[in-house]
Amino acid sequence: MISSACPPSMLFFVHTLTTQADELGTQSRRVGDAVAHAAARCQEYSLGSIPSMSSRIMALSRRNAELANQVRGVATTFSMVDRQSLTLGTVGTSAPSLWQRVGTLQQATQELVEDVQRGARIADESMANLDRWAWNMMATSLLESLRELNASEEIDWDVINPVLFDLAIMLGLIMVGDHEWQMPSMTWDKMKLIHQAFWNMAFNKVDPAILLPLAEEIERLNIRMRGTLFDNPHTRHQSWRDFHVWAVDAFVGSQVNYATGDLDLPAWSLMAGEHSAISPYYNEQVTWQKIQPHEHIIAICGLDPGNMHVAPNGMASVMRTAHDLDPSLNAYYPLVKQRFLAYLDHIPPGDTLNFTGHSMGGGMTMMLLNDPEIQQRILADGYEIRSITTYGAVRPEDPQRDGFPPSQPSAEIAALLANTDVRFYVDPDDRLAMNVGAGHLDANGLPLPNVYFVENNKIDDPIQAHTSYDDPKKYRALPPELQQLPFTVNATSFHSIRNPDDVGLLDNPPPIPDEPQDITLPFG
Repeated sequence: MISSACPPSMLFFVHTLTTQADELGTQSRRVGDAVAHAAARCQEYSLGSIPSMSSRIMALSRRNAELANQVRGVATTFSMVDRQSLTLGTVGTSAPSLWQRVGTLQQATQELVEDVQRGARIADESMANLDRWAWNMMATSLLESLRELNASEEIDWDVINPVLFDLAIMLGLIMVGDHEWQMPSMTWDKMKLIHQAFWNMAFNKVDPAILLPLAEEIERLNIRMRGTLFDNPHTRHQSWRDFHVWAVDAFVGSQVNYATGDLDLPAWSLMAGEHSAISPYYNEQVTWQKIQPHEHIIAICGLDPGNMHVAPNGMASVMRTAHDLDPSLNAYYPLVKQRFLAYLDHIPPGDTLNFTGHSMGGGMTMMLLNDPEIQQRILADGYEIRSITTYGAVRPEDPQRDGFPPSQPSAEIAALLANTDVRFYVDPDDRLAMNVGAGHLDANGLPLPNVYFVENNKIDDPIQAHTSYDDPKKYRALPPELQQLPFTVNATSFHSIRNPDDVGLLDNPPPIPDEPQDITLPFG
């Protein structure tokens, strides 16, 4: 026990030395374990200098642990000296020299701690780089396999097997990265978590320069398969042409507000039902609905797998929406812009506009309303934007188009959004929305402005989560004002136009069709 003659600062220093020595040992083991784990995970690849880095860092760890023990011994010696009378031969020389040595040792020990911590960071970064390298290598291999598959005259097992093998290796990377190999049993929820991990890892670790050609090859394969099995586009049945549809049928879940006579709309109604504002049908990518005498909805759909062989809103456009800085490179955006401007020619200046979009349609909305030409047209004609509502939006990385307002806003955006209600509804299980492009979280992992998480309190498969924004259960935990849309519908004013070519129906409406009987939903 240290005598009471020992100054309190010495007591504190001895305790500090002991703590730092323990931390040196802990940090040394952490470095060794991390590098050894990296080498063990990737025995099937050529790792270059990675294993030797492990041994060098382990040697550094052992050396630092030995030094820590030496420092602990010095501290013990100081305590023993403190128990003695300190009858030193030369008056006024020993005490200052002792404290100078104490300060030097303390500084050296702190430097050792920092060295080991730096080594741990290097190991962590090396593992992360190794993981990204493995994912990009396998994505490149998958790309080559798909190219070979698309170049083959016939699709048979000889050309399909390499694709399946690459996908299996990616599954292995997921299970290693998420520690899923430790699972004693593979439950359905665990399968969903693995699928979520695929979206997380693929889009966070694979270079966009590889993702884009991958998407293009998948589209080529889709076109090839459609050419033999599913030639026809996924179109709306003629009997479901909705020019004559009642507003109450167009907005599923709506309720009459008897004080105003208008329909109040739940937040999910723009995604719900056969006549939803956001359409799932071919050639209805951008729709126009009149909901008040002077108010309108412009709705934009996103990725359309059922029509990817005949329409521009396919997987390659999703990648370009997320990553490209030039909208002209995106095959989908010119169609969206052209159709919006065509509708605007029939909407009186000064009217009120509401915008909505799902998935890539949300990204298209950001690109559209941050387009200088569109901004100038809206402001010049005095249109007011009441609301912007997106569901699972693919947020562009482009800082000029990554939100409302974007990171680099135009001079016009403040006036454009002066009275606009902006909402990004996002399901946390929707890994496409969360990972592709800029995502919906800031650098601290918190939701970006106007992002509202919606979920049903269970684990969802990411595809199911991305396509079920019409599920009322997802919105029940939101504040009441966010469970309702910020506009209402006047039933007598309502009409729905699915394509600018149909605008002429406003002046010459078609006859009311008979009710469809025993109609089978189209594929898609």
